[in-house]
Amino acid sequence: MDLSADSGTLPSHTTVGGPVLEQELSLPNARCQAESGGTILLQLLEFKTHLLEAVEELHIRRDAETRFEDQISKLALEKQELDWEKESLQHQIETVANQHTESLISIKKQLQAKIRNIEEEKGKYQVSAELKDKEINNLKEELKMLQLLKYNLEKKSSELEQKLALQNRSKDSHLNQLGRVGRRPLSLASSSQKKQISCRHSTSQLA
Repeated sequence: MDLSADSGTLPSHTTVGGPVLEQELSLPNARCQAESGGTILLQLLEFKTHLLEAVEELHIRRDAETRFEDQISKLALEKQELDWEKESLQHQIETVANQHTESLISIKKQLQAKIRNIEEEKGKYQVSAELKDKEINNLKEELKMLQLLKYNLEKKSSELEQKLALQNRSKDSHLNQLGRVGRRPLSLASSSQKKQISCRHSTSQLA
């Protein structure tokens, strides 16, 4: 504005002229006052506009803050629910893991017991198999001995049969010889008996 310039020239004019100069100076002062009042109104309007904008922005911010608080509350509740679900799932996982571990330990113990039983049975079968192998070997040895004994007995039997056959043949020949020798005395005795009978018969006739 030009108020400072006009106000700076007022003392020089007042000292030089009278009422005319005062009238001339009053017109610019009115203009200045009108202009200053207009500027004040403009400033008031701008202030009011800025104030309304600030109030509107404040309402918008409050609404946004309210929405954000609601969203934060919802997110907090969801987070809490998720934490509860997480804890529940973690507990379930731990329970399942413990059950799985216990079942694995039980199965492992059962398998170890079965393996021990199988090894014991295997040891028993191995011992029995070794005993049976020994028995089989002993039976084979006995069979060999029996076969050898059978061979020896058959050999002795054949030898005895041969000896018996020889003895029978020698006995038969001896009996034949004895029969031949025995027949001669019988023939002699029968002839002597015949002679005696004839002599007796003749003597009886003579008598």
